[in-house]
Amino acid sequence: MRLGDLLRPERIRVPLRSRTLRDAVLETAALFGPVDGAPFGGSAYLQLASSPSGLTRMGSATDRGRNRQPAIALGVAPRELEVEGLPAGAPLPRIVVLTLLPPGLDRDVRFRLDAAFSDPEVEKSLVRSGGAEQLLGLRRLTEIELKAALRVEDVMEPVTYRIYPDTPLDEVLDLIVRRRLSAVPVVGEGLQVRGIITADEILRYGLRALGSRSTDQGPRAGDIMSRSVLCVSDDELLEDAAQTMANRHVDQIPVVREGEFVGFLKREDVLAALFGPAEVDGDRK
Repeated sequence: MRLGDLLRPERIRVPLRSRTLRDAVLETAALFGPVDGAPFGGSAYLQLASSPSGLTRMGSATDRGRNRQPAIALGVAPRELEVEGLPAGAPLPRIVVLTLLPPGLDRDVRFRLDAAFSDPEVEKSLVRSGGAEQLLGLRRLTEIELKAALRVEDVMEPVTYRIYPDTPLDEVLDLIVRRRLSAVPVVGEGLQVRGIITADEILRYGLRALGSRSTDQGPRAGDIMSRSVLCVSDDELLEDAAQTMANRHVDQIPVVREGEFVGFLKREDVLAALFGPAEVDGDRK
């Protein structure tokens, strides 16, 4: 699906009459009116505002409606919009984009409009456009392919090894060293995550073991694992999982599928997927 397939003249306002971003969002939202004959509503209502100097995510809200097709409303202000609470010197937006996803579609499709509207040439053309018809004639905008947002399973690193609470810590140490891992989850019989052991914890154990000549049975994974483990689901939207990682300051996070540990989501892979160069179809596994 292309962006032009969702853009309609009646849902484009150039120029916006509003002076503030808040009013501009409300003015743009009013362009939806009844969507496909049904009252305005949708299970995912994503607000975006952009400017020639960058894109700003406004947040999301939820509602319910009977619409069955995604819809987009677009407004372009004649001047920079006032934004309450914005730090001095921060770029001010002029473009407001609202996407409406109907019930049932928000789980399977969340269009990533960032790439579409953060292209400097596209944004310059939008700001200079004199009306809806001229805007709809911008092929560089209307021919942009819209793709479903990535999910964790698209980027995660699958794992085949398993560490259980009764696994000798020497075996865990060997695994971490051989595979250059920074952490390994500890799972129960049903493969549910019971805890996690980091390389730092293994290092401390190893240093203590260097000075010990005890012949007693060594500790097990369950003896030193951290029992508080943050996990994400494999079908979670990648952007949401990335936000969790950023808020918790973690560089990797275990991934579960129906409660079973299946892999790791690593920060470098998330960065590459969300902000790296665009991939040619077929490059991603």
